[in-house]
Amino acid sequence: MWTSKLKFALSLGAGLVIAPGLGVAAMTSIEWLSRMEQIELSRGSMADHVHAEGTVRAVDPGSGTVTILHPEIGSADKSIWMPSMTMVFHVSRSEVLRGVKAGDNVRFEATRRRGAVMVTHITKIGR
Repeated sequence: MWTSKLKFALSLGAGLVIAPGLGVAAMTSIEWLSRMEQIELSRGSMADHVHAEGTVRAVDPGSGTVTILHPEIGSADKSIWMPSMTMVFHVSRSEVLRGVKAGDNVRFEATRRRGAVMVTHITKIGR
């Protein structure tokens, strides 16, 4: 019985969590990603972020992305590092893109969430 439930959960693309004392529980992919984010928060890895400046090249609110030309950036713990480039970032919330347009010089904060580096805050700066 247990193995048939396991096979069924796996066939649905569900994640499996084995917790000490709790056994195995099936969850959806979204629930699994949310749980992994909670684990990252509890370990403090979400505090590892970068602050940088750059120039917005494109904004796509529909897909929740912003393209930024930025210099080399890196976090203190070296978990985030990128050479100078133009990169498409997903944003953590759609509100982050409010008022931002191509050509804006910005200061932004990025952090690792759900395995990707995402922009969590953008502020326009004058140059």
